[in-house]
Amino acid sequence: MSKYRNDDTDFRGDENEGKIPIDPISFAIRGTDGKDLFNELGIPRPDSVMSSLVGDDDLFMFCAAMINDSVLQTVDDRCSLTPEFGAAIRQFGDYAFLFLSAELEDRLSKARENHTPGFGFMSGPIIYRDLAVFNSEEYKKTYRLTGSLYDPFFVKSIDYKIQNEWRLVIVGSEEKLSPNNGDAFSINIGAFNWGFIFHSDTLIKTLELVL
Repeated sequence: MSKYRNDDTDFRGDENEGKIPIDPISFAIRGTDGKDLFNELGIPRPDSVMSSLVGDDDLFMFCAAMINDSVLQTVDDRCSLTPEFGAAIRQFGDYAFLFLSAELEDRLSKARENHTPGFGFMSGPIIYRDLAVFNSEEYKKTYRLTGSLYDPFFVKSIDYKIQNEWRLVIVGSEEKLSPNNGDAFSINIGAFNWGFIFHSDTLIKTLELVL
């Protein structure tokens, strides 16, 4: 997880990855008498406060961009990707792999039946929000969407919305996972039945023709 937080590329790295923002005004450090030390001692409150899952470096994530209505436009009765999303695709590399998330999930489900060490996974679209908004039901619900400890890893700043991200989080089911391929964790799921590698520009132009 630290690799995502410490990546210094502005389009990929996110220091708030997996963290829950807390309203600094409501944050308190209390003494043995229960009084808030910020108020009692006149200590300046921090500009921002974040909570995170301790030891989350044993989580492994796979991220992909979704192609759905959020990144499509219609001009003169012709549907295509928005220019902003096309630019985001190019920013991540010269080539892109087009696949079905349902097939990936199905293959992972089958692979984990006999995999050692055991693993589990969560997947879904990223929720984008203003991280400075605290006093709403939406804020409470967003970070506790399923009740899982890993819900915060599916929330990002609105600044990243153009990426339209779908994410997969893999965790150990019985023990913490350790890298088994350099800094990564690899799982053999076999070859995709439906998956294609495109040059990024070719993918964008092809989708303009077939959508």
